[in-house]
Amino acid sequence: MQQLYDLEINILSCLLLKPELMKDLKLEDKHFIKHQRLWQFMKAFYKRYETFDVVLMFNTCKDKYQIIKYLQWLAEVEPAPSNFYKYQDRLIELYNQNKKDRWIIEEVYRLANELYVGGIDLRSFKSKIEKAEKEAEEKFKEVQ
Repeated sequence: MQQLYDLEINILSCLLLKPELMKDLKLEDKHFIKHQRLWQFMKAFYKRYETFDVVLMFNTCKDKYQIIKYLQWLAEVEPAPSNFYKYQDRLIELYNQNKKDRWIIEEVYRLANELYVGGIDLRSFKSKIEKAEKEAEEKFKEVQ
């Protein structure tokens, strides 16, 4: 999961360095898991000013201490803006992978409860788990 967060910060740092990359952004709000608040601020700021200027950002933000901390953090990151598109692709892949894993876990949990209460036997449980894994592969192949 840490990979996901590192990618988020690298992407936001790339945007801070090269605001024009916002025009090529293919990520959606849902892809920012850990840093959603910072993403929402940057997105709204860019919509209004069409740039990321630290002085303007500081003067616009209500929570100045927090934005300074975030901006300092983004400035300390050394992303490669040339890899911006690869960062985006990888963040989307990780998001979709986590979505698939959550779906499988929920299905296994449902089946485990059926097994626990005697609704299915152990052999059936095993085969249904295998079936669920195959179904997840098909279902989430389209998303990627």
